[in-house]
Amino acid sequence: MSDPASNSGIDPAADGAVPTTALEGASGVEAIPVPPAAHTSSSSGVLVGSAGSIGHGREPAAPRPASTDVIPAPLAVMPVREESAASDAEMVGRPISIGAERPASGAATERPSWAPASGPGAVAAPVAPHRARPVLRSPAPIFGPPGRRRSAGAVVLLSIATLGIYSLVWHHRINREMTDFDPRLQVRSGRSVLALMVPLLIGLGVAAAAAARIILDHAGITVSVAIPASVTHWLVLAPLAMQYLVLIIPFSLLAAAMTAERVRVVEDHVGIPTDRQLAPVPTIAWLMFPAAGGLVVMAREQGRLNEIWGLVAG
Repeated sequence: MSDPASNSGIDPAADGAVPTTALEGASGVEAIPVPPAAHTSSSSGVLVGSAGSIGHGREPAAPRPASTDVIPAPLAVMPVREESAASDAEMVGRPISIGAERPASGAATERPSWAPASGPGAVAAPVAPHRARPVLRSPAPIFGPPGRRRSAGAVVLLSIATLGIYSLVWHHRINREMTDFDPRLQVRSGRSVLALMVPLLIGLGVAAAAAARIILDHAGITVSVAIPASVTHWLVLAPLAMQYLVLIIPFSLLAAAMTAERVRVVEDHVGIPTDRQLAPVPTIAWLMFPAAGGLVVMAREQGRLNEIWGLVAG
């Protein structure tokens, strides 16, 4: 092995001893001499090199006094401080937080509350028992008093006998009874009755005017009206076509359809299966049949209400 001192241009015999930077006492390790210009000693024992001092093919730096060429033996190899080693050992096994600063060597560190316990004799933090979420159940519906059970046939006969006036009374009563029974329904039965009163008044007015003309014709009083006398006789039957007026007038159709829908909603609230509930659209479609269409609608709705009141009362 060539002597580095011969390559640097420095005579190692000048000082009588060649300083080394390897562990001279270790077995199997060859001591490597260090040129005097490549190091210096200080009170801290740090090896300081100068540019161009170490390396082949470069001009060596000017030598320094021999007193500065000796590196103290204890400082030739810098030992690791025990405090730093202990601090590094504590950091092993902990989660790494991105962006967090590493604690200074020797500084006291606190273990976060979320960090697991480590070390011999460490006791793990107690784990809170898992609590199941309470199941939210809808409160049981609170119903009011059930409505009155009526005969569907009697409702139809009374409506015919009173020229449809009883149908308005019946419509008002069943809407009020459904509202009293199920507070979740918000119904203004008075407005619903007024919406159905318009086509009824139109039908009764036309029939009354036709009947008056017929009476005046028999009395010999001539009334100049553009409508022929033959047509006037048919106008007496205008109340029978009242359901067509319900289909033509928008708010009247809405009132009739909403009443059928309320019957279905009450059936649903009391637990009647969906396939057995009243279908509003097919029910209102009965109004297209002349004369008996409106009566069929009344009979169907009253029959379903009787089933509801009987189910609740029984």
